[in-house]
Amino acid sequence: MANDTTTDLHDLLERERQALRSGALNLMAQLTEEKEHLMTRLKAEEPDRRTLDQLRDMAVRNSRLLAATRRGIETAQKQIAQIRSGGPRLNTYDSHGQRNCLNSAAGRLERRA
Repeated sequence: MANDTTTDLHDLLERERQALRSGALNLMAQLTEEKEHLMTRLKAEEPDRRTLDQLRDMAVRNSRLLAATRRGIETAQKQIAQIRSGGPRLNTYDSHGQRNCLNSAAGRLERRA
């Protein structure tokens, strides 16, 4: 790394990666604020191309992790909504090609001791 700013940004991107991988989403707002501050400092400096490429690659990696995290949260929300609405539905087809919807006990959640 070329200087303190690029080292700090490298370290921050690594912390962001760890936060995303561990599910510590409560840290994202703070990390974003720090990242914006470091990016402002970086604009005033002239880091070499290799360093910028490394930082860009790390940022792209984290962006992919963030997108995967978002998709996972959306999937979980859909599954929770499906459970709350009575559970998954099973569609079958009879010998005439007519679809039949087999519902589990609609709207009831079975509780076991």
